Amino acid sequence: MSSRIIGVGAYLPSAVVSNADLERLSDTTDAWIVGRTGIRTRHRIAEDETVAEMATAAARDALRSADIAVDKIGMIVVASVTPDTVFPSLAVRVQAMLGIRNAFAFDVRAAGAGFLYALAVADNAVKSGQTNAALVIGTEAMSRLIDYADRSTCALFGDGAGAVVLGRAEDNDESRVIAVDLYSDGRLHDALYTDKDGHIKMNGKEVFSFAVDNMSSAVINLLRRHGYEPSDVRLLITRQSDERTVKAVAAKTGIGAEKSVFTMHEYADTLSASIPLALTKAIKNGKITKGDLTVITSMGSGFAWGASLIRW
Repeated sequence: MSSRIIGVGAYLPSAVVSNADLERLSDTTDAWIVGRTGIRTRHRIAEDETVAEMATAAARDALRSADIAVDKIGMIVVASVTPDTVFPSLAVRVQAMLGIRNAFAFDVRAAGAGFLYALAVADNAVKSGQTNAALVIGTEAMSRLIDYADRSTCALFGDGAGAVVLGRAEDNDESRVIAVDLYSDGRLHDALYTDKDGHIKMNGKEVFSFAVDNMSSAVINLLRRHGYEPSDVRLLITRQSDERTVKAVAAKTGIGAEKSVFTMHEYADTLSASIPLALTKAIKNGKITKGDLTVITSMGSGFAWGASLIRW
């Protein structure tokens, strides 16, 4: 038994913050930001908006895409490091807002790798027969962790949510989640973290080097184990932290930047929401069609990282 992605969805707050806007808030410039990251704009959550509301909006979009009734969903797993409250979980808030009764719901925290971790849990639940359909959501309000006095991080992050619906794959259909590989290494936990004031702190050079090496290795090992070559991959979706990282992973894996998705220019880095937002945009823009082999890879603080191989 296997799972497959049957629907995708996204939500972005209406407020857009440009690099020019940041010039008025921080000691930075549009040229400096674009030159180092490729980021030009990012979305910002409204003061009266919640992270759970963003997650619910993305989930509704995914449910419409899947053309599935809410009462068919048996599992909801939400990835986020910016929940509205310590408890209850975002997932049960989403469950209530969607009006889903017969489902179990919980959150996972793995920063930028959160969506892949959530996908792995949901994939295993469908494979084991624990549920026939699951909602997997990544949602973040990163703007609430930004220190505008820190020019090295204040431009990097955006807010938003993305979601997928997993269903059971038919035996005669090759469309399926082939594998999700997960890794972590806590020895470098202080390279990317939030301080006592809740602000993001990062050693950019260390994070870049670790991200490129380990995401690339995860992708290469995944392809080899399942008998595929980089040339077999139709699309590579990497966490949209910055343009330089995405291009470096594309080159090191041999897949190539021409097969990569780039959304950081508009969305910046949305951590757990980054992968589902990029995936949704790629599908809605026709970059993924039936039968395509897609590789997803992401890394987050901790460090935690992973890769997934999906046949559409």
